[in-house]
Amino acid sequence: KLWQRTQVPCTAWTPNVWHHIVWKLERMPDNRMHFRTLTFDGITYKIDMFGSARRKFGPGSVNVGIQMDGREATSTFDMWIDRLQLTRQ
Repeated sequence: KLWQRTQVPCTAWTPNVWHHIVWKLERMPDNRMHFRTLTFDGITYKIDMFGSARRKFGPGSVNVGIQMDGREATSTFDMWIDRLQLTRQ
């Protein structure tokens, strides 16, 4: 199953402005990833979903990947990532 519904609305982002995104997640003892919350521009959404972690990075590691997808009718867009930070607690 590739897509799982959440309570996060799927609305178009305002163009030409900075957006602040924070994922809170954890790797479980069985190596699954627990996606706890997503904060988008100050609004926090509870996700509370589990997914399989990719093993190619080694046990105990977490990787950050960015992917922007659109439909076949999507116009071109630019994306900038500024001060990407992954924090282990």
